[in-house]
Amino acid sequence: MWRHIRAPTIVIASLVLLRPQSASAFDLDHAINDLATAKSCCATIGDLKAEPLVINQTRSFGIDNSSQVFDFGGNDGLSFAYAFQLPATNQDYTVTVRSENIPNNPVIVTHSYFFYPIVTILDEAKKVIRETNLGEIRYDPGGFARPHIEVAISIPPSDQARYAVIHTPSSIVGKGYTFRVEKAVYPPVFQWFGQRDTIAQTYSYLGSPETSDLSIKLAPSGP
Repeated sequence: MWRHIRAPTIVIASLVLLRPQSASAFDLDHAINDLATAKSCCATIGDLKAEPLVINQTRSFGIDNSSQVFDFGGNDGLSFAYAFQLPATNQDYTVTVRSENIPNNPVIVTHSYFFYPIVTILDEAKKVIRETNLGEIRYDPGGFARPHIEVAISIPPSDQARYAVIHTPSSIVGKGYTFRVEKAVYPPVFQWFGQRDTIAQTYSYLGSPETSDLSIKLAPSGP
């Protein structure tokens, strides 16, 4: 996992982690080739097959070369995709998509990647209502857990939203995207005494067109 940390001039070039052996190594070049040779399955985004979700449900899923493929046009281009049917409800709720960090190797991790999720919301007529962008993705370095990213979108009843489609822009595949995170210099006990200095840390990961570790959650909005 490549991490570039500025505090303000400290740079950590790489981090090697040991992980239990549970899966085969991930080959980004192979995944990129999978996408390059894929063909769009559908004439419109509304033709993608969707699986139903309900509020208060969290669903794990993966996106790979066996997934549906659609050409999202523009800078997004061709992408493997996953579609969900949203519930018809009078309740405000939030759709959150989480993407876990993808290690290059299950035993010795020298670098890693992310599937950067974009969420497109469609109405009952399968017309696009809204779409998230890369700038809305939030990064969590994870501490002792795996780093992950999330994007959330609020769904009011007035939207009459019925579908959510997840994909990643082809423009980010194989390229780096950097997150800036403010970190406190002092532990909480010192911050209580007024020591609140922070440093900026930056983390950069290449984009992947595939991942086995995605989840989507539908939760009621508000307290």
